[in-house]
Amino acid sequence: MRLFLVVCTLVAVGCNASVPVGHVGMVKEPGGLSGSVLQPGLRSCFGRDQMTLIETSESVFKESMQIRCADKLNTKSFNLVLRVSPKISNGADYIRIMKEQGAKIQGKVVTANILYEVYVKQTARNISRLVVSKYNSDALVENRAVIQAGINEGLKKALKGTPVILKAALVNNLDPPDVITDAISAAKKRELEISKEKASQAIKLLQAKNRMAVAEQEKLTLAKEAEAEAAYMLIIGKSLTPEFLERRRLKVQELRIAAELEAYKRVGEGDKIIMTGGANVTPLISLK
Repeated sequence: MRLFLVVCTLVAVGCNASVPVGHVGMVKEPGGLSGSVLQPGLRSCFGRDQMTLIETSESVFKESMQIRCADKLNTKSFNLVLRVSPKISNGADYIRIMKEQGAKIQGKVVTANILYEVYVKQTARNISRLVVSKYNSDALVENRAVIQAGINEGLKKALKGTPVILKAALVNNLDPPDVITDAISAAKKRELEISKEKASQAIKLLQAKNRMAVAEQEKLTLAKEAEAEAAYMLIIGKSLTPEFLERRRLKVQELRIAAELEAYKRVGEGDKIIMTGGANVTPLISLK
């Protein structure tokens, strides 16, 4: 009788159950889910009631794959990073998730990973292939922003009506195949070589133009100097008349005689005088 009373007491009182942070809960009664969504905190369960949980925190997942492009070449790599979170607005959303997952529920908890695997994973991969395959492999990098926008738009439409919200889908490591990368590198190298050659030719052409400019300037300088010399000689030629030359000769002779007279003044009595210059010497006779 005493044992029966203890058992009845335990059944009536039940136990406490916790709803962890990042989750919402709902009590599963013998007749089914209660319909009331419970926020994080300590909750009460009675009798054979059990607490069920759904993870609600935002989670990040990554999908890596190779995608065939419009030119039949596969991408070297393609990574899609997705940020998703469950959408539970009311008790009906909660009950729907629990019923749809069934055997996938682990320990009465629907994890974010379960929701992602069911509602997002394959859809994200299919939409990524659909968007990327519209482009040739050599146009992937320049169209990265357009591709990312297309994937986001397609995924948001596809996830409408599901208990999952797409916060963002980011494309990274969108790399074309090696054959395209090598071709782009070779073209860039050739472009640099051409630019270098053009620069070298430009320098040589400039140097040649500079030499021509210097030569032209020297030519003009010599012409001006010759012109000045000719003008000078013309002036001199016009000045050298017979009368001018005669006056210059007489002036020179006058200066020579003056010099000789100055020399004779320095000769003392008894000094010997040696006369040079032949007929050009003017003898000086001193009478005492």
